[in-house]
Amino acid sequence: MHANAIDVLRKVALLADLPDDVLKVLASSAKTVEIGAREILFAQGEPGDALYVIQEGTLQIIAEVTTRRGAPPVSLNLATLGPNEAFGTLALIDDEPRSATAQAETDCRLLRLAREAVEATMADPDVSRQLLLSLTAIVRRMNGQLGEVAFGSVPLLVARTLLRLAERHPEPTPRGTRIGVPLTVADIASNSGLLELEAKSMLDIWLDRRVIEQEGSSWLLRDEAELAWNAKWSSQTAPDGDPSEEAAGLKAPSATSERPSREEIAAFLARAPLLARVRPGTIALLAGHARFRSLSAGETIFEEGMPGTELFMLRAGDVRIRMNGPMGAPITLVDLRSPDTFGELAVIDGEPRSGSATTLSPSQLIALHRDDITEALDREKDFAKAVLRGLADIVRTMNTRFSDVALLNRRARVCLALNTLMERHGRPGDEGIILEHAVTIADVAAEAGLYDTEVRRVIEGFQQSNILRRELDRWVILQPEVIEEGASDFR
Repeated sequence: MHANAIDVLRKVALLADLPDDVLKVLASSAKTVEIGAREILFAQGEPGDALYVIQEGTLQIIAEVTTRRGAPPVSLNLATLGPNEAFGTLALIDDEPRSATAQAETDCRLLRLAREAVEATMADPDVSRQLLLSLTAIVRRMNGQLGEVAFGSVPLLVARTLLRLAERHPEPTPRGTRIGVPLTVADIASNSGLLELEAKSMLDIWLDRRVIEQEGSSWLLRDEAELAWNAKWSSQTAPDGDPSEEAAGLKAPSATSERPSREEIAAFLARAPLLARVRPGTIALLAGHARFRSLSAGETIFEEGMPGTELFMLRAGDVRIRMNGPMGAPITLVDLRSPDTFGELAVIDGEPRSGSATTLSPSQLIALHRDDITEALDREKDFAKAVLRGLADIVRTMNTRFSDVALLNRRARVCLALNTLMERHGRPGDEGIILEHAVTIADVAAEAGLYDTEVRRVIEGFQQSNILRRELDRWVILQPEVIEEGASDFR
């Protein structure tokens, strides 16, 4: 079993480059686990006690999501994994409960690596580096899923799911390709990031038009060209935001700042969550290499697709991280404040930037170059662990963001965006909550993961109902309790 386990581990991208002695430690704890189709390996909320590697079969990572109103949970498929893929790392890194459920899509044979063995190897720089690469890959995949679900129409999402499943489990027949695993409508909805009613309405249309056929839990794709066309084009139109609104944005007057001393930079780095557990000697080394940047509001720090050579820490100000959706419309991933860190992905894996970073207010940044980060990772195991925990937090935050975008209707997503803006920029006034910064339709659309036209329709309805008043870029939320209540509506 020991030798066979090492051979299996060598085929896993996460573990393939590890030294032999590390693989032997992991293999010494390996046990084979076999589960049947649709059987649950572990459930969301359970403690994480092992890392798993798939030897045979396919398995789904599913988030169980409930609304704020306590409605029954809805399942969202975050990923479908196959042979030679590893999963379950998140709970081992940050000691939090499992963030999702692992359920077999087909009969599976797995290799279980005990938590103790994984933790024993994490002091090795090679292991830490591979875990970092694994988490950056998860974050990049979720970025893509978020944009697809936020801006994709129901036909686009269902068509992509059917074609993806047919490619993964093909059974060619004279009449078309049959998906070789049993599927319910709920399964297809979960894989598409949709509610079951939405997926069913689209499937019924295609069944009537004989694009697909259904026999119980078996699905046949008769017209793959029609599905491919739907998978490429969305019924939504591209955004038509007012250029003047885009230019306005959440901006404040520009400001300049003197460069802090090396000691001040070191003190800030020591307070940053990413470096909280790092030894003072490593902090001092990083502070000596750090660059200071002072930016005005509205300045671009980096753009999506650019090479990434620096990691940034926000000493003061506000920064928005955005990515482009499938049709080019921007979606906000996160708004950051001091002492948040950003730019980790490209620095760790060497891939282009997965999003763009722009200042929302006058900001001060501390920048660390990739070479200095690499040196610190090699010499300081606590630094590697801190970065791993930071990436784990990003993954958990994106799980929540993905669920909100997938399950909340457009009105609820606008309410959720306005709630965020009220918390960040609101102050009590005589008539309600006043947003102190200039806010545009484009800002709300980016925060909500919607097109400008969709947000404008919702806002116009709010104005007609006297829920808010908007005068150019000045907003007054007249009924904040309605906005708060509206942020929990299902589609």
